[in-house]
Amino acid sequence: MIFAQLFMVVALCLTCLDGAQGQTLRGSTGSQPARTYSRFRAGGVLTFPPEVNGTGLVLNLDTLDLRDPAELELPPFYTRAFGAEGLGSSFPGPAIVANPGDVLKMRVHNRLRYPDPDCADGSSYCQLNTTNLHTHGLHVSPKKHSDNVFEPITPGNHTWLRIEIPSNHMGGTFWYHSHHHHSTASQAGGGALGALIIKDPADSLPPEIAQMPEVLLVVTYLNIPTSKQIEEEGQGSLWQTNASTTAALVNGLYMPSGSLVGGRWHRFRLVYAAIRKSLEVAWTGDAHCEMQLLAKDGVYLPQAPRKISTIYLPSGGRADVAVRCSCTEPPCAAELLTEPNIGGPNGPYSRNIDIDPDGTEHAGTTLSQSLASFTVSAGSDQDPDLRPFVLRRPCYLVNLLNTSVPAANNHSIQLVGPSRTNESQPFVGWDGNGTRFEHSHPLPPAVAKIPLPAVHEWRIEGTDYSTAGISAHPFHIHVSPYQIKELPNATIDYDNFFAVGDWHDTLLHSGGDWAVVRYQTEKFTGEYVMHCHILQHEDEGMMTWLEAEGEEGAVWKEAKQIDPTCYRDEEERSVGPNWRYI
Repeated sequence: MIFAQLFMVVALCLTCLDGAQGQTLRGSTGSQPARTYSRFRAGGVLTFPPEVNGTGLVLNLDTLDLRDPAELELPPFYTRAFGAEGLGSSFPGPAIVANPGDVLKMRVHNRLRYPDPDCADGSSYCQLNTTNLHTHGLHVSPKKHSDNVFEPITPGNHTWLRIEIPSNHMGGTFWYHSHHHHSTASQAGGGALGALIIKDPADSLPPEIAQMPEVLLVVTYLNIPTSKQIEEEGQGSLWQTNASTTAALVNGLYMPSGSLVGGRWHRFRLVYAAIRKSLEVAWTGDAHCEMQLLAKDGVYLPQAPRKISTIYLPSGGRADVAVRCSCTEPPCAAELLTEPNIGGPNGPYSRNIDIDPDGTEHAGTTLSQSLASFTVSAGSDQDPDLRPFVLRRPCYLVNLLNTSVPAANNHSIQLVGPSRTNESQPFVGWDGNGTRFEHSHPLPPAVAKIPLPAVHEWRIEGTDYSTAGISAHPFHIHVSPYQIKELPNATIDYDNFFAVGDWHDTLLHSGGDWAVVRYQTEKFTGEYVMHCHILQHEDEGMMTWLEAEGEEGAVWKEAKQIDPTCYRDEEERSVGPNWRYI
């Protein structure tokens, strides 16, 4: 990983590392001293989260003091954030890097303290100091001590996680965050999160893709008024501040600046690690910047790359994009900007609906802000255009569009958010049935049982009394991604970013309130959690779970019939070839 290779290693950080003076942050290019800052401004030099190996990692959840980047004269205030042992807490946390076949052996230590009020008063926000860990997007087991979000870690306690990454896991960009129901928005929205990168195995990509210098951008949404409100409703003691800023941060920095070599392709790994809002990201400035989409939500496109002008990310979404900037007269400036309808007035987010927790609706969900600026220098020569290619795929990601799905595996999923116009409570429904989810002991029953191994087809939609559906609520499911089978034939431009056949684990678009997807269950029995990824809505009850029943470890045999080249383990993958030009 060479996230920091292109930039000066000078930090102007939003986070104040509590007691971190004299520590060492080990990134991909060596080490740099950690510092505590008392003043901040826009335009600091872009730096990158330190990288850590997930094997033997001790990850601590602790308090962290912040300052408002727009109101510097105000005193600091406290949030909750992760940090690796010896590094201190940070916003975002360290980037966890692993390989297919690795076992993430992590001790997650909750250093927060009691009191930790529960939801006895009926509030949607409670137990704000109880935590756990979700590896968003990974194809891993949901069982206890793995990626199980129903396993709480109470204040002062710890648990050991053993998350076994399959040896045929596709390399990609993922993230982790706390996910205890009723405290998810508070903790993840406050910065308890970080990037998670699964490396691409050797010889799995064309050399021009594998050798690209990489730029990791973890974009977070700092909404101080919302975090203060959640803290108050949850009877917590943090976020005591008069600050009122809402802003997008990049690697914990407010509108940082970096540099790029002109004419060279760079692989941007964008993670929108947020609890609400969305991004429509494009380039502006004197430089001419091209974008070629490689992957979404940690899954390479069926055919890559794909030329795009705008990146569309819901909260929780990721994109891997090859970027090449050039100047007529270097040096020149390039600005990475998120702006509503920056891709055009009929874009895929042009009709999205933002719904407040009290049910108030607003048109549009996209943040408007400069994310980062770059100085583009003269390069020695121009990298050639990228050639289209296809990859061999792991068997859990074979094309499902042309296979038959048993009638018993066809279902509908309803996304019902908070509303001021009816008395319904937010929930995720299954074939029209569902109730508000509340975390309790014992765990509320699954909304349905689904077979494993199998292929399923789901229509994700609104209801006759809550029609916003997928145009207001990013749909996310744990354990595996899903493949888009059908999108509404609406009068919008999907802008080459969305296409039938693509894979997502979090999907939002304004082509209508619905989408049809296909989903393969294999290997992992247990609790498949699905929810709206506006995490305030999730805490309010817009979540449920499916129980996948079958033989643990069983694989869907038809995958090899669909694609005889798909691989189930590293031994099969190593036979190669693993990619080809088309």
